[in-house]
Amino acid sequence: MSVIKACIRAFAEILPNNDRVVDALQAFALSPSFKAWTKKYRSSSLASFEKREELWNDIIAKHIRSQPVLYLEFGVFDGYSITFFARHLSNPDSRFIGFDTFTGLPDDWGGLKAGTFDLSGRTPRIDDDRVSFHPGLFQETLPQYLRGARIDGRQLVVHCDADLYSSTLFVLTQLASIIDGAIVVFDEFNALPHEFRALRDFSLAYRKHYSVIGNVNPRLQRAAIRFAGTTCDLSDAPCACLQRRPSPLHISGAGI
Repeated sequence: MSVIKACIRAFAEILPNNDRVVDALQAFALSPSFKAWTKKYRSSSLASFEKREELWNDIIAKHIRSQPVLYLEFGVFDGYSITFFARHLSNPDSRFIGFDTFTGLPDDWGGLKAGTFDLSGRTPRIDDDRVSFHPGLFQETLPQYLRGARIDGRQLVVHCDADLYSSTLFVLTQLASIIDGAIVVFDEFNALPHEFRALRDFSLAYRKHYSVIGNVNPRLQRAAIRFAGTTCDLSDAPCACLQRRPSPLHISGAGI
């Protein structure tokens, strides 16, 4: 065993120190966990689609219908997905909130360099008063938004498309006190060192249970889950659970 360990250490020392190599090694290490997750949560009855729009339509038809939603999107880019949900969810009491730097990825992600998806700070132009945007890093914009957040009986829908592990984990931890009953869509779920690992670590740390309500093939590229429990009902004043939320986390490199 000592010889094997020595070989592993020697191999690690000659590897180039860059994000792509680290991601590849982490993906390899997470493969057994992902296989176990797949065995636990996927079944023959699970809704599976070829396109993400088909998954979104299924979520709307089966889990939202005509009820009002509070839709929080993390990683907006040009506004395609937030526009899709706003157009297909016509309840006037729904609200669609987009969070993004609009200056691109804050860190390298896989083969994409920091700054990819840069829109020079411009937010999408969407002709819908129910849609609004919060430009900036998540650490700066999300805690501020949550201090005055109102759910008002709406179904909470969270769309995670921030790509990075640090960004996705930050979002989930900030929403921990109101995430029970929420629908969460992951746009790059099979990027194992990032969105999958963030969900795994969050659910273990906060002891949150969920069911999988849909996925997009091949290989679970996208997944939708629903956390157990009921959403917290915020009426005229912020719920006490928001006031008890831990101080904002500061994770190096998080946010998009």
